[in-house]
Amino acid sequence: MKTIKKFDADLHGHKFKQSLLLSLFFLSITSYGQSTYETITRSEGTPVISNFQDRLNEYLSNPREVEIEPKKPGDKIFIPPNPLPKEKNIQLFNGKPSITDSENFQTLSLPSLAPSVGFDAIIDNIATIPPDVAGAVGPTHVMTTLNNGIQYQDRAGGNATFIDDNDFFSTIRETTSVYDPKILFDPHTQRFYFFDLDGANSATSNLLLAVSHTSDPTGSWYLYKFKTNIGETTIWFDFPTIGYNKDWIVASGNMFQVDGSFEKAKLFVIKKSDVLSGLATSVNEIAFANSSSGFTVAPAVVADNTTNYIPLMSNWNNGLGAYKLFKITGVPPSAPSLSDVGFPILGAANGWLGGTYYYNQAPQMDMTSRTNGVDDGDHRMCNLVLKNGNLWAVHTAFFSSSGGYGPTDTYRGAVQWLNVNPNTAAINEWGRIIDNGTTNMGSYSVPTNSFAFPSLAINDNEDVLINFAHFSPTTYPSSSYALKLGGSSTFSSNYTYKAGVEHYYKRYGGSRNRWGDYFTALVDPVNGIDFWSLGEYSTTNNGTYDRWATYWAKLSMSMANEITLTSISGTLCAEKDYNLNFTAAGTYTAGNMFKAELSNNAGTFGAPVQVGSLAGTTSGIVITNVPASVLGGNGYKLRIVSTNPVITSTNSLNVTVIPKDLAVGSGTLAPFEAVEDITAQDVEITGNKQYKAGKSITLIATPTTNVSTGANAVFEAKIVGCPY
Repeated sequence: MKTIKKFDADLHGHKFKQSLLLSLFFLSITSYGQSTYETITRSEGTPVISNFQDRLNEYLSNPREVEIEPKKPGDKIFIPPNPLPKEKNIQLFNGKPSITDSENFQTLSLPSLAPSVGFDAIIDNIATIPPDVAGAVGPTHVMTTLNNGIQYQDRAGGNATFIDDNDFFSTIRETTSVYDPKILFDPHTQRFYFFDLDGANSATSNLLLAVSHTSDPTGSWYLYKFKTNIGETTIWFDFPTIGYNKDWIVASGNMFQVDGSFEKAKLFVIKKSDVLSGLATSVNEIAFANSSSGFTVAPAVVADNTTNYIPLMSNWNNGLGAYKLFKITGVPPSAPSLSDVGFPILGAANGWLGGTYYYNQAPQMDMTSRTNGVDDGDHRMCNLVLKNGNLWAVHTAFFSSSGGYGPTDTYRGAVQWLNVNPNTAAINEWGRIIDNGTTNMGSYSVPTNSFAFPSLAINDNEDVLINFAHFSPTTYPSSSYALKLGGSSTFSSNYTYKAGVEHYYKRYGGSRNRWGDYFTALVDPVNGIDFWSLGEYSTTNNGTYDRWATYWAKLSMSMANEITLTSISGTLCAEKDYNLNFTAAGTYTAGNMFKAELSNNAGTFGAPVQVGSLAGTTSGIVITNVPASVLGGNGYKLRIVSTNPVITSTNSLNVTVIPKDLAVGSGTLAPFEAVEDITAQDVEITGNKQYKAGKSITLIATPTTNVSTGANAVFEAKIVGCPY
């Protein structure tokens, strides 16, 4: 979203009070009708082939004069919380959240979190605020797409080429108001999908789509234009969120009246195979009923190339900690359809605020008043990824010192993330990255750290990276990320990969010192393992205006901490020591313990048994000893988990456990069965008899032997020692 020269109103005052009254009114409603969504197919997508080099030559021969571009009203949007419907699929989370705060951070070492590659992208040319930090990485190039232009660089940051966004879309746009870029690289098709919007705050409202011909973004593109307000020219499209699966590409956004009031949400679903081939295509438009039926309904990027649906999610009722989950289904040539899935709910005890009382409360160094910081947006959904059947989502959540909207409260932003079952709406896990500390600034207080505009990515190892804006009274606006390794419950400590340089305050006559409105996190398409982050930081001013800048950072996961099991005996007898060999890559902090854990006999670690430990920070040997209480079987697994940082071994080893004391019956498999003949003449056995491991008893009667048993005789073979 680009800036305007004049903003309409501040959050505090009558608009704020009105939103609270609306919230109370909506919360009093207890019934809610079934949502129905109509898909309208509009045949209007005729492609234009555009060569990037041609557009670049046009731009270089006639460069645009830098000017502040007026866009749309800049007030925060406070959507009243919606009621929870009766008799719907409401999924209340009953577990424990994974809160990552000053007391619960994992301590991953700095070398494992430091970027292996880092470089500047586009720097503020004083044309727009905020930049809307979007970008994508392909096999040969990184592509940065901001409100003020587009830049190509190689993957090391060299050979930078800049072009104005208006020039990039010059052959299809209708206005010079191109804004809100979003871009993805699809590793399955090896193409870039680049969305931009055309015509802010006007009757001319278009969704622009560019699809690269190849994985090289400096070549040719197919350009498409889809009108977003057919028959509704008093409203226009804003803040797209985008996703895709094997069949469709989706752009979702919010429709506003020209006066700035929110009208409703809309989805535009486009057939992927058509735009990959540069064919004329129909766009499928799905509109929500009104302003209370959805706001920023974000679609997921489906990471595989087989799933035939696309999940979507929006914030529903922040006071109750509630979300709404949707699903797009349908396989071409059938039209896509939207349906409700359910309501994932954290509960009122885990609710959050939608924003802050004043603008510009996110702290920064050299701030001179409570509102001389940075505006950190609102709580709308940021991005979603569907990976291995789990839907991951992230957004900003706000909290205040009083729990409400007080004019003297201290407000902090936190990163809130969820892992949800996309088919049932049940929450698998969720958590926050938050700092509850407060810094006294004299006449007012600010949070010690505050976070906003998060974006997440999940790699093939199910490691999760969240990239976000970082604000503090001891630093200038910066970019940080946090890492959650696969199998771990919480995130690492925050690592600031690009620190701000100077105090930033630039409003162009409006109320908000805007930042964001979004960051970018993604997985490297070359190996599916490494991460890339595109963030924003404050740079040196130009003598008149403060300036923002953007920065790319690559996190090579080969540098991250990793534990690998190498060997152990395949059979473990109870109460006997065995050597579990392992290697530990990366850096571990003093006081770390490597703990050996044994699964249940089905091979799952829901309630693992600790069978050994080693204090240390390097590769070594854990002495393992299975307790006598463990039942025998051949379905067990061993793994190692470290404590500082918390890392789970990348592999586990299959083992058979032989217990110390286990009755052997006729169905027991070798090696436990053996035969011992009792042939003594006229023997009556009336008691219990135990045999060494590997023994069982067989009574054999012969013509010369009489064997009788007492009424209470019990014959059993037990493992009373280890046979190996």
